[in-house]
Amino acid sequence: MQNAATGWFMLHYFDGTQAPTSSCRLTSGKLSAMNLLDVRIGHIIKLERQKKRLTLEALGNLIGCDHSTLCGYEAGRRRLPAARVDALATVFGIPPKIIDPEAYQD
Repeated sequence: MQNAATGWFMLHYFDGTQAPTSSCRLTSGKLSAMNLLDVRIGHIIKLERQKKRLTLEALGNLIGCDHSTLCGYEAGRRRLPAARVDALATVFGIPPKIIDPEAYQD
């Protein structure tokens, strides 16, 4: 569903039970595959950051970027550069492919 007044698109997930919804800002009336990948990457970053009990500011200091930039990555509004994939993977102690499966395609 799209709310005409605000331009926000609601994604509804249905698995036979009541499921949460999430919203993503539309740019041209549809979500592209890259936007969905950015949202997925942002979700992983946020989960891993929370598992390590790090604030946006603390994680930003560890990888060399501002907390507002990290917030953009987590929200899927900013594309994560490959250099940051490596830095985040090191901090989180996970393989880079978990953060971005397209970062190291064979």
